[in-house]
Formats: sequence, structure tokens, C-alpha cells
Amino acid sequence: MCQIVCIADREADIYDIYNEASRFHSQAKWLIRAVKNRPLINESGRVLLASFGILSVISQSVNIVPLNFLVEALNLRVKLFKEFGLKPFVYIPPIGRRGKLRMKPVFVNGVIVTETNSPIGEKPIEWLLLTNLKIDSAEKRLAILQYYVCRWQVEVFFRILKSGCKAEKLQLTCEKRYSPCLALYLIIAWRILYLTLLSRFDPNKNCELFFSTLEWQTDYLITKRGKPPNQPPSIAAVVLMVARFGGFLNRKRDKLPGPTAIWIGLQRLKDFTLAARAFRTYG
Repeated sequence: MCQIVCIADREADIYDIYNEASRFHSQAKWLIRAVKNRPLINESGRVLLASFGILSVISQSVNIVPLNFLVEALNLRVKLFKEFGLKPFVYIPPIGRRGKLRMKPVFVNGVIVTETNSPIGEKPIEWLLLTNLKIDSAEKRLAILQYYVCRWQVEVFFRILKSGCKAEKLQLTCEKRYSPCLALYLIIAWRILYLTLLSRFDPNKNCELFFSTLEWQTDYLITKRGKPPNQPPSIAAVVLMVARFGGFLNRKRDKLPGPTAIWIGLQRLKDFTLAARAFRTYG
């Protein structure tokens, strides 16, 4: 059975979301990064703020790679505050809205994540992650962190869909036309993101997993200005050449190309391949 977890950043730290999920959707699972110190009430009725400085801590370190193409691997320490994490706390409504709209306190679990190897001069990362998922084991707490880290990858995917595929600019007038087009763009956006990740994390794969022989040979011929090799190059090498079509300069200190350069390069490679095929057919 597939479980769906709605993940959001600090702009979603709104009491209405928690209230709505608890009232009407008991099976809805959510994970939201808190933005404010909000009052929480424990079983004895004591009010605590989100700093949790007075509670004992259970810590665990984990190395993760955020897939936002901007930062390196992070060494994060997951903190479960003993009194806070093992038993859900009551998240009370805003003071000015209590008693209105049938708002009632909701139960939340929380995990605080802190960075242990922050760069010199930089403030360490610290996240307070609120969720209605269970966090009563180390595996579940690490899963909470991994879920939240996936948020960047999801945002990159939708940036490709909106900026690369121009899905928001479609001028289609009915659902029967819009839905198939959007479905096709979703596949294209996924393929671009997957190609970007594959070239980084498994760079030695054969490029013909993604590119036809004519495509990578055309890419090599234009970029290297020489005869293509007999054996297909690695996928990382071909993606690097494709990204140069998209404006990637490939200087010594440049990081690996991102989705923007790759999707522009793929569009240009398509035109070059069509021209190469025409020359082979009619030349």
C-alpha cells in the first residue's frame, strides 16, 4: 500500500492546514517545517515553546545529499527531544481565533535537525520539522529527514516542468487537450531530472541508455570537431557536451551542469540530429 505524505516548507506553517487535516482527513499525512515558536501543551498542561531547551535530547547523526544542485553533502544531527518526541504535543490555535470556525487543538510530533559541520562563518542549519507521522523509532526519525530533503528534488522537477516545458503557458482551452499534453510534459520533465541525476551519481553508464547512436555521434562531432569514437562514451561525458549547447562553460572551477543547461542543450541537440539525419538521407 502506498502512503502519500504532503511535504511543505515554512510558508505552509499555518494552523488552518493542521486543523483541516485533523478534522476531515484522518489518513492524511503531512510534514511541514515550522517557521515560528508556537506554544505547545504537554499532558500536564505545561506550556512549552518550540525552542525545547529544557528537555533532554536523543541525538543521531546522518549524512545526506540534498538534491538541490546547490549545496554539498550535509552532516546533520537528528534530535528527538525526549519529552516532546515520544508523546504527541497539543498544537493550540492562534489566540485571536480560538473558538472560531470550530478550531480545536491538534496533535503534532516534532524532530529538530541541526548541522554539525557548517562552513566557517556560516550559521548552522537548524530545522524544526512538524508531522503527524509516528517518530517512535530511529528509522522513522531518519525517514522524516529523508522525506523533507526530497522537497528540493520535487521543486527542481516542477521548475523543469514550468520553466523548461512552459507548462503554465499552454493555451489549450479544454481538459481533453490539456491533460494529455500535461502528461507528456511530466514524462519529459522526469526524464530531464533523471538524466541530470544519473550523470552525477552513476557517470560511467553507457550513454546509449538515453541517447541514440546518431544523437551522441552528432553531439560529439559538433562539440569535439572530430570523428566520433567507435565505442559509445559515458553518459556523464555526453551530458557535459549537451550542456555546452545550453550555455554551460565547463571551466575548471565550474560545478556539474544543472537541469537548465541540460534542457536547453537537449532542445538544440534535437535540431542538430534532425539536420544530421537529413544530410545522411539526402546528402
